[in-house]
Amino acid sequence: MNPQNSNSDSENSCPGYLSCFDTLTPEQTQMVKAGSRLITYNAGETIIKQGLYSPYVIFLTSGFAKLYLEADRNRQIITQLAGKGDFISFSPVFNEHPHKYSASALTDCEVCLIETSGIRKLLHLNSKFGFSITARNWQTESRLIDLLASHSLRHMPGRLDGIISLKAKAIIIKNRDELQKIALMG
Repeated sequence: MNPQNSNSDSENSCPGYLSCFDTLTPEQTQMVKAGSRLITYNAGETIIKQGLYSPYVIFLTSGFAKLYLEADRNRQIITQLAGKGDFISFSPVFNEHPHKYSASALTDCEVCLIETSGIRKLLHLNSKFGFSITARNWQTESRLIDLLASHSLRHMPGRLDGIISLKAKAIIIKNRDELQKIALMG
C-alpha cells in the first residue's frame, strides 16, 4: 500500500476520475481534493475487510478488485468485480458501519479515499451530483439483484460464468480466459 496525497491540482486528482464529479463547482471540487488521497495496492492486498470500519468513500481509479462476502474461513462469495470508476465503499456516507463485505486487489490498482463529511456536504449542496451518485448506486444494486437471482439457480460452473458475464457487460474484455483466472484468484 502506497499512499499519495492528492491535494495538487493535477489532472489525476481523485475527483477527475468519475463523471459524477463533473457537476461540481470549482469550490466543491477543491473541497473534495482537500479531503482525498490516492492509495496504490498490489495484487492480492486487502482494500477493505468485512466487519471493520472505514471513514472513507472509496472508488477504484485503476486496476481490478473483487468485492466478496466472507461466508466462512475457506469460502468467499464474489459479489462484484470492480474496475476503474467503480465504488468500493459508499456506505460510510450513511453511517453504515462496519463494512458488510471485503474487497481485495486482483491486479495492481489505485483507489481514491474521500472523507465522508465532504461527500455528505456535496449531496446536500449539489442535486446533480446527488442524482448521479444515486444512479450509480442503483446500477450496482440492480447488478446485485441479477447476481442473486442467477446465483441461486445455478451450479458452481454456471455461477462463475454469471459473475463474469455481469461484469463483461460493463467493460470490454479482450481475453476471457484471463478474466476467469482473475475471478478464481484469492
